[in-house]
Amino acid sequence: MNSWPRLTSAILIFLGLICAPRILAQDSAAPRTQAANPIQNSDGNTCLYPVRQHGDWGYIDRTGKLVVPAQFYSASTFHDGMAFVQLFSALDNHARPIERLVLIDISGGTIASHVFRSALPFSEGLAIAAGVEDKAYGFIDKTGAMVITPQFQAGGKFSEGIANVMDHGKWGFIDRSGKPVIEFQFADAFSFREGLAAVKTGKKWGYIDKTGKVVIPAVYEKAYEFTEGLAAVKDGGKWGYVDTSGKMVIAAQYTDAFGFADGLSQVKVDGKWGYIDKSGKIVIQPRYENAYMHSEGLATVKDGGKWGYIDTTGKMVIPPQFDEAFTFVKGLASVRVGKQMGYIDHEGKYVWQPSE
Repeated sequence: MNSWPRLTSAILIFLGLICAPRILAQDSAAPRTQAANPIQNSDGNTCLYPVRQHGDWGYIDRTGKLVVPAQFYSASTFHDGMAFVQLFSALDNHARPIERLVLIDISGGTIASHVFRSALPFSEGLAIAAGVEDKAYGFIDKTGAMVITPQFQAGGKFSEGIANVMDHGKWGFIDRSGKPVIEFQFADAFSFREGLAAVKTGKKWGYIDKTGKVVIPAVYEKAYEFTEGLAAVKDGGKWGYVDTSGKMVIAAQYTDAFGFADGLSQVKVDGKWGYIDKSGKIVIQPRYENAYMHSEGLATVKDGGKWGYIDTTGKMVIPPQFDEAFTFVKGLASVRVGKQMGYIDHEGKYVWQPSE
């Protein structure tokens, strides 16, 4: 069996569980997307990272020590002390790969005997998931028990005490008991961040508060979550930034834009990516083929077909050398060289050599 499709599948599961803000009824694994903020791969002071060794997946700690032996077919990151893994390959009736996920704790031990066909990471003690026989999505607790009955077509994570879910083609919000707290009325909706959630009404996006009150009218072509007090919105085909009152504080002028982290946001100008501060001043000139958010003072950027890392001044501190590179989480970042995945520290030194 060719290992590359399996590695690709595992990477997609890994990335989808980190970054995907929502899960749809037809989803199995989501591709890499921009996340509003780095999601902590941790449980208190314990931080584990998935690695591949001799074809199987296990987990290392921050020192690079293998603490959960490589034994899984695929593995996701830990959130709230829990992770989803696949024990073996599985195919549907058409010989297509499918997910059969089980829940583990930081010891690597399987939680109960529950098996899921799809799931997103835990957040605030709950995770959206669907059992093998479930036709809809519900929410499970850390024992794997379904505590909110499967009834939703799609959904996201719990954030600030409520979760965005879709029922009968409309999005609304529920509390931890599963009770609707904001009516199912939106064409689309993201999770709450900083007290507001981006929602789509008709073909336009705006923002509501946790009572469901419209705080920023739906006038934008697209809108992202608030980060560090600002949110990227698309208006007239260009991206700018609004504050929580709805005031456009950075004029819509960019081809593309994302959220702020470490006081900076990446923006696309004339086909190249650079970074601005909260006043809209360009602090790192647009010169990169691609760029992602800063975390722990570093951001991964693509230059000359390879990925490296810059600091908040734009200094290249880890030269472009990777085929793919990801956000730093508690001191380590995952990188890909060819078909192999490894982890580096802030100096670019390997804590876990690229392996497959």
